[in-house]
Amino acid sequence: MHIKRGIAVSPGLAIGPALVLDTEGVVIAHRHVTADGVENEVRRLDVALAASAEDAKDRGRVLAQRLGPSMGGILFGHASLYADPAIHRQVEEQIRGNLYTAEYAVSRSLREMVKLFEAMPADSQLARFRADLLDMEKQVLGRLLGVTPTGQLPLSAEPVIILAHDLTPSETAGLDPNTVHAFATESGGPTSHTAILAGALDIPAVVGLGRFLSDVSGGDIVIVDGFKGLLIVNPDPATIADYEEQRAAHRAKADPYLTLKDAEPVTRDGVRITLLGNIEFPSEAAHCLDRGAEGVGLYRTEFLYLHKDADPTEEEHFQAYHEVINAVGADKPVVIRTLDLGADKFAIHAEPAFLTVLARSLQSHDIHIPVCPVDCSRGDRATGGRGERWHLTAAAG
Repeated sequence: MHIKRGIAVSPGLAIGPALVLDTEGVVIAHRHVTADGVENEVRRLDVALAASAEDAKDRGRVLAQRLGPSMGGILFGHASLYADPAIHRQVEEQIRGNLYTAEYAVSRSLREMVKLFEAMPADSQLARFRADLLDMEKQVLGRLLGVTPTGQLPLSAEPVIILAHDLTPSETAGLDPNTVHAFATESGGPTSHTAILAGALDIPAVVGLGRFLSDVSGGDIVIVDGFKGLLIVNPDPATIADYEEQRAAHRAKADPYLTLKDAEPVTRDGVRITLLGNIEFPSEAAHCLDRGAEGVGLYRTEFLYLHKDADPTEEEHFQAYHEVINAVGADKPVVIRTLDLGADKFAIHAEPAFLTVLARSLQSHDIHIPVCPVDCSRGDRATGGRGERWHLTAAAG
């Protein structure tokens, strides 16, 4: 039995066979080009960066639907890295100045940046960019070498515990908790995007364990203790029995909020409080009711606008509103914020001209709230024509 201590970043206990991921990177066969091949290499770089950015946005949308906008924002942040002019300039200088191929220039440039972050403490906020840059390298090199990265690890249907030197945020975002019961890595820190995603996915995880991959083989039984930050390789029978007991006790422990869901929300002086849940996605409405909410106090519909190339259609609004209203029921309140007037909520290429009008209005002594020409019939459709349920309010803050 071998015990390694690291950093607990996602709580939970898991016992199972190890899947040791290959730590080898891609092989760059050609490192130099002739002078007349430079422009072609720059064009290849541009295409690879653009394709990687679009891929990151696509996976970010999927992740946002699955775990919420803040988690999807991690991959949208990666998309902005691919468009970063400073990174592009540094890679292009390597191509033009040293006659490097696009692949070798990407690898050299990003690895130089990674070294700057390696000297930082693992719990530093900036240390997370090390994994982000390595993820970027893997995605762009995959494009340049003709291997389209999917962000998905090659997993079987059998439950496993992943052991790796590190996992990129893209790889972590694609993990299925039904298959991956836990993971442990040699590197990484508590503030990394990989750690954040592990918590959002409810996958027990320990990072920053130091070198251990040479001490374990695929199929070995391991234990990941996401509470204490432990990885136990080839545990003895007594240790397995102890952890199985702990795991059973943890699973049997009831969610304290669920035990209160049927309690009457009344204050000590007899005032009844209406409990409403706030949601960002239609699927969350049912979860609110399961936990005792009596309706939806605020349905934030920004996800319909986030990171899209065009404004959502009436049909998209209708389907989203309809799903929430059906889930909650006709006898319970639903407050829908149809539009948050923040410029970051609009389609990337949209030109919300009325924001200019709003800004000018707010500069005057009398504040006026301009009403944009949006057809509110989409809400009337969602309520099945019960227009009396609508109460439209405009506010500025």
